[in-house]
Amino acid sequence: MTDFLIGRQQILDRQLNTFAYEILFRGTDFDLNLKDGAANATKQVISDTLLEIGLNDLVGPHKAFINFTTQNILDKVPLHLPKDRIVVEVLESVAVDAEIVANLRELSQLGYTLALDDFVLAPEWLPLLEFADIIKIDVMADTLEATRTLIDQLRPYNLTLLAEKVETHSQFETLRDWGCQLFQGFFFSKPNLVEGKRLGVSQTATLQLLATVNKPMSVSPKSAVSSRRTSA
Repeated sequence: MTDFLIGRQQILDRQLNTFAYEILFRGTDFDLNLKDGAANATKQVISDTLLEIGLNDLVGPHKAFINFTTQNILDKVPLHLPKDRIVVEVLESVAVDAEIVANLRELSQLGYTLALDDFVLAPEWLPLLEFADIIKIDVMADTLEATRTLIDQLRPYNLTLLAEKVETHSQFETLRDWGCQLFQGFFFSKPNLVEGKRLGVSQTATLQLLATVNKPMSVSPKSAVSSRRTSA
């Protein structure tokens, strides 16, 4: 058995109650600068989170934000996961095109919660604002005034705004007053590490198992008729 290591960071609401946790890859198994490395890192996080630890032990009753790359989205990896327990976090490095938009729209229509990470108001991302749920704004990426402008530009959309990398109480209060509903950053908590022994289940086997577990149960017409007769 080999060791696994993942990070977990709180996401809080306006009353500073825990809303969710972001699950972060930690380790040296994959080079995150490489396309395949980042995609495989997400799959490993999913395997470790759901099979090695268990969502309830890792995040309790809250949702888990999981980062997804371009390849993960094209491979429809989120469809293997329980839509009521995860948030599909679309990384800022995702190359948004018609296929990506179509796949994310499908996830939204199926009931998955979508978050756009480190959001910048660029033309290619505009179609996603029609069905995204959460926008993550990196408050360290620009000045606070520039952040306020972005918040104002997003106001017409029906979105939840998450301010990330919040480092002071003053920042929190200001961003809350400007309309942000969720918050993440070192002011609240640094990512804490969760480690353990990996059982050695392959990523492919993990995703196949998760796909089976999360597949909706189908009822045959004969069974449905029998059920209706019984209830009658």
